[in-house]
Amino acid sequence: MWIHECLRGRADTAAGRALPRVIDVDGHFAGQCNLEWIDTWNGTAEVGIWVDSAHGRAGIGSTAAELMLDVCFTDLHLQRVSAPIGITNTPAKRLVAKIGLQHEGTMKNYMNAGGRRTDHELWAITADHHTNITRS
Repeated sequence: MWIHECLRGRADTAAGRALPRVIDVDGHFAGQCNLEWIDTWNGTAEVGIWVDSAHGRAGIGSTAAELMLDVCFTDLHLQRVSAPIGITNTPAKRLVAKIGLQHEGTMKNYMNAGGRRTDHELWAITADHHTNITRS
């Protein structure tokens, strides 16, 4: 399964549908910040991030996510970026709220996580909202 995900990810990146990025802290791998499901026609994408627990709560995740949002709205000219987050993932919800995403609702049985379907909250930010918060 993992190899299929890697191959799909590589094809999606080559086709411009994904933008995976490594989080590097002082030359050491510390996590990933990925942009997936990039749809330039509709101006949308989905962001996902994870940070190694050794670097948690140091602001690394929020910095990486803010940089990715800058790429989304400045370089790719997207209009909306969403982030589905497992309902029990409180640190991730805090992170996205901190950088300006807003909670829009809960999606029942949204994703397979750990071998079972789980509910996820939908968080999102628009280009206009991002511009307003970065100017203030």
